[in-house]
Amino acid sequence: MLVLASARELILLFVSFELMSIPLYVLTGFVKREDAAPEAALKFFLVGTASSAVIAYGMSFIFGVTGSTELSAIPGALATGDPMMLLGMTLLLAGLGFKIAAFPFHMWAPDAYEAAQHAVCRVARRRAEGRRVSSRSSGSTSRALARPRSSGCRSSPPSRG
Repeated sequence: MLVLASARELILLFVSFELMSIPLYVLTGFVKREDAAPEAALKFFLVGTASSAVIAYGMSFIFGVTGSTELSAIPGALATGDPMMLLGMTLLLAGLGFKIAAFPFHMWAPDAYEAAQHAVCRVARRRAEGRRVSSRSSGSTSRALARPRSSGCRSSPPSRG
């Protein structure tokens, strides 16, 4: 996430989103005993791959108009009103909308959150909200990842009693 926050170029922005998404694909389908986990992980992966392609396609339009991959070149190109630049920005924002499960691109989120374990849901939810993930709120993250679950994301960890 630090790489994403410090990105000044489109390529680094793309790579950092992918490096953040790949572990979430794996962790979503981590509990293979549940029937929903592999299906949700596959849906999450396919939608994530399609959104990556849309992002890359939008970035190619932006690069074609600006001639640069630097983010600082985008405002000047947007001010010209070039239709290819507007198409590139539309595709880039649509792809990012799929990645962060923004409305109306959130069709994968309920299945992925239902099948994933509590800690994975917390990471994905915080990523979508743009907040830092802390493991202090519900104990150790490694314990939460190792704990088997029978149902979807809980708002709080199960009681131990």
